[in-house]
Amino acid sequence: RINFIKILQNKMEDEDFVETGPALPHLFGVVSTAVLEDRSTSLIESLAKRKRNVKPINESYSDDKESIRRRLKDSDHVISELLRDGRELIQDIRVANDKREVERRLKEAEIREELLDRLQTESVEAIAKFESISEKWAELKELKDPMSINDELELQKERIKDLMKQKDIIIAECRDELKLADARYTKDLHKQAGDIHSLVERVDSQIEIMKRSFKEHLDLLENTIEEERHTLRSVASKKWDDLYTRRAVNERIKMKQEKERSEFYRNEIDRIEQEHIEITRATRIRLEQDNQALEIELQKVKTNTTLNSEKLDYNFQVLKKREDENLMVRNAQKRRLTKLNETIFVLRRKIKDVQMSCLIETEKLSSDIVKLRANISHMTTKVNTFAEVNDRKYQSVWEMNKDECLNVLKSVLEIDKNLVEQHLGLKWQAPVIPDEYTQKLPEKRELLRNDTSSGQSPNSLSIVSFDDSNECNQIINTLQVVMKQAGFLIDKTAIKLIEKYAEEEKNVVCLDNVFNALGVSNWEDLRKLKERFEEIMKCRQYGLNDASSKTDDSILPRSDCSDEQLKALEEPDASESEISSILVPSEKLRTLKNFSQQLVSSETIATQCKYGGLSRTLLTREVKDYWSNIKQLFAEDRVKVWDTMENNLTHYLKVLKERKSLDEECDFLRKQNMELNHLMQKLQNSKID
Repeated sequence: RINFIKILQNKMEDEDFVETGPALPHLFGVVSTAVLEDRSTSLIESLAKRKRNVKPINESYSDDKESIRRRLKDSDHVISELLRDGRELIQDIRVANDKREVERRLKEAEIREELLDRLQTESVEAIAKFESISEKWAELKELKDPMSINDELELQKERIKDLMKQKDIIIAECRDELKLADARYTKDLHKQAGDIHSLVERVDSQIEIMKRSFKEHLDLLENTIEEERHTLRSVASKKWDDLYTRRAVNERIKMKQEKERSEFYRNEIDRIEQEHIEITRATRIRLEQDNQALEIELQKVKTNTTLNSEKLDYNFQVLKKREDENLMVRNAQKRRLTKLNETIFVLRRKIKDVQMSCLIETEKLSSDIVKLRANISHMTTKVNTFAEVNDRKYQSVWEMNKDECLNVLKSVLEIDKNLVEQHLGLKWQAPVIPDEYTQKLPEKRELLRNDTSSGQSPNSLSIVSFDDSNECNQIINTLQVVMKQAGFLIDKTAIKLIEKYAEEEKNVVCLDNVFNALGVSNWEDLRKLKERFEEIMKCRQYGLNDASSKTDDSILPRSDCSDEQLKALEEPDASESEISSILVPSEKLRTLKNFSQQLVSSETIATQCKYGGLSRTLLTREVKDYWSNIKQLFAEDRVKVWDTMENNLTHYLKVLKERKSLDEECDFLRKQNMELNHLMQKLQNSKID
């Protein structure tokens, strides 16, 4: 049917028909969306070709054409009205919903402002009442009459009750307002659900109305087309009757042509009906799919509304919980403040007690220090005696172990001699035991005697005299460098205490703190420090490897220093700035660090020598070297010879065992052969008999 409408539209545009009005684009646009493009275009093109081959009808059918146009125009108008009514219904629901939302927001803003005003006024009144109550407490402390105090306390209770009642009233109002807000929210949700329901109903009804209207108008259009077709048939029959009367001669030919033409039209009508059925089915399927898509979209809208409502409920619950948590946190902080104040009071009291106990403890410790000094002097004598006893024991154990090792070595050498001479048939050479290992112990003993004799001399302070003014200037420059580079070792409290004194006295105190930190206790250590700086200067000039070993393997960068710079430290008029121009600050700090470590190590060795005796003088490395050297008297190649002989002898033993087993197996087989021969003879004899 729709294709037939297209054919009629093309006929209206043909030169045989007269245009009486404009085309209706809306209805044709709606109908054309339901037509399959390929089939409709091919059908129109085929009909247009056939129309060119058919002779045109000279009569005018403007009335029939006007009826089809009127029908199309009426259908377009009715469908437009239906679409406009549907849009207006949906627009009314949206406008009503927007209006309701605006009114709700305005109302909520007014309610919120009123509630905030009431809360502010109530808080001002409550603060005023609370201040009056707190002032009454101060007045109550000044009263001394018990009756008046009781009366005032009762009045204070009444005031506090009034204040609490006022707070309860405002809390109840807030709760009522929250309940009203919840009720309004639920009411809005119900209204929103009703609007959505009505919107869904209107959309469904509009879809049904549009379906019915499309169906009705298609039926009307089909009826109109059928009427026009009947009219055309009647006109054609009249024409053929007239032609039959006028052209009787050509009746058979014309009847044949008429039959062919009618058959052609009948086939075309059948084909058009089949095409229309297919197009109608495709249109119905597309409309059903659109309907399903709209239903799915509606379900999505419903789910979104439910999710939004649940989110709002959850946010409200979260806010309520946060408010409760904030109240709990505030109360906990107040309790914590009270506890902290109590702890502060307790700690202050404890500090006073500790100060008193510290004073008493310092007095006790001072007396204990005096006692400990006496005990230390007594213990030093004991340590010396124990060191001598330990030294004698160590020496005896040393000699015993040495004799045992030598005896074991002699037995091993005898076994080696037998193996070499008897099994290998070679001449055996005995290893030479050097005497230097046996001389280690007496040398250490002599060193220990020298150290103890030097340590027994009391430390006496003497005035140092310099033979050369050059040495004095060099030491002064060294002191300036040390004080400048090691200033961070000075105690800050000492710096504050010596601010009022002269510059020389400040330098003396600073040098004392620095030397205590570095471990410098006498002029010899200071001379060693000066010599260390000289060695570093020489290393920077010549890059000597032995100088780097003296400075504890510290890596010193080489620089292109001149001879004049090298002599800066040795000249009597050399200043600290000239030394600083040659040495880098990092090298100075590294030199001081290595020097202090060397002093500490030398002091520890001295203390060990002083109180340890020979057992502590010998290093673990020296003892291990001594015994490892004795162990190496039996060389590794001899051990390899022993291992090789052991492997060969074990292999020879295995071969002998295998030969023994083979001999036993041969004896057993011989016996079996003899028995088998004996049995064979018996068997042969029995057969002969």
